[in-house]
Amino acid sequence: MSENSGVQSLNNNDTDSQTPSKTRKKAQSKKTLKKVIVCVDVGSSLNKILYQVEGHDVRYMVMEPEHLTLPPSSVASLPSDSGMGRPSDNAWIRFKKGEECHAVGRCAHDFKAFVNFKTLKWEIATPKILGALGAIAEREKLGSSFSLDLGVLLPWGEISSTEQLESELKSSLRGFYFRSTRLKVKLERYKCVPEGSGIALWTGMNQSSDLAQNNLAFLMFGHRNTSGLFFRRGSLSRAESSTTTLGFYDLIDKMREKVAGLERKDLLRAMKTTNKMIRGSRGYFERPFTDINWDVITKSDLEVEKLQTAYETSLSEYWALVSNWLNSTLPNAIEIDGIFCCGGASGLLLDNVCQYFSGINVYRPLLCGDELKSVLNLENGYGYKEINDYSNKKFLELNLVSRFTDVWGFFSVFSGYKVEQEEAA
Repeated sequence: MSENSGVQSLNNNDTDSQTPSKTRKKAQSKKTLKKVIVCVDVGSSLNKILYQVEGHDVRYMVMEPEHLTLPPSSVASLPSDSGMGRPSDNAWIRFKKGEECHAVGRCAHDFKAFVNFKTLKWEIATPKILGALGAIAEREKLGSSFSLDLGVLLPWGEISSTEQLESELKSSLRGFYFRSTRLKVKLERYKCVPEGSGIALWTGMNQSSDLAQNNLAFLMFGHRNTSGLFFRRGSLSRAESSTTTLGFYDLIDKMREKVAGLERKDLLRAMKTTNKMIRGSRGYFERPFTDINWDVITKSDLEVEKLQTAYETSLSEYWALVSNWLNSTLPNAIEIDGIFCCGGASGLLLDNVCQYFSGINVYRPLLCGDELKSVLNLENGYGYKEINDYSNKKFLELNLVSRFTDVWGFFSVFSGYKVEQEEAA
């Protein structure tokens, strides 16, 4: 009714009796807010973010996983702007002026913050998401107000907290501070789904017959968690889906018990993903391969051998635990038609997955990853392309395609994004 009454008053020329300042205020209030679609994979190794400002291309943002709550007096120790750096590297927020400061990402990392694995992901998701939104607003020059469609990925074991997270976000988005700038965000749409379902949603949209006619398991091997979602002919079987805290970090920690002085960051630094040309039925195509280059950690042949032995033993111990979890979660092998091996650690665990599920087709979501590379203009999708942009090159080397595949699958369905297909010549 308010919109109809507004039209009626304008038709009656009631604006003549208003002062110019009031007229301007009304015009400003009717100004359409810029629309942003954002999907966030809240991680313990990286926060992976895809977003699209209305009328623009899809972009990605990577933020470190750290979060640190600081007293109000720490404002003087925090960056006041991005300077010549990236907004995502200088992100901190306050819910209200004068309250505690929440440093996130690189900003918290520079304060020597630790990733607390005892804290559930959803419990610290709000400041991380607000920090990402503030960085996006500054990067894209959105101003102090914009509208938002927000999608969030959480472990299956935390999905019951989605309503509480939504309530926190709605309250905070009405007005919060990104550094010294107050932002007001209109949350128009919110959806939270379990990790792994992004790839399942993408498969359902692009290969619907495969998902609808078969019983498929989607295994998401992350750094902190491993999740398994089981679909019976397209419907999620809740009783046969679960999350375990057995993440890739557990494998690294087993190595640290065997090698003195080894840090998590050492092994992560030694991991590198490269694209190799593979010959298929339709010619040559690229596929990612993840290797560990021990020379990054040490140049001693003796130490390299020691590291390799420790890694192989630790991998066997880690996989024994994962196998035990799989035995207790998934149905009998005779009921499984296919396995999707996904997540940032999937490249290193693929052989173990194939051996465990011997006789069952094991897939990697490569087509979904290829689509992501095309959308982000990382590669042309049909063969090798020289990449001059350093951040894009790093995106591929750090295996971020595999780590972003789940959030891309979710984003593509949540946003209704359509990939333009070039017509054959």
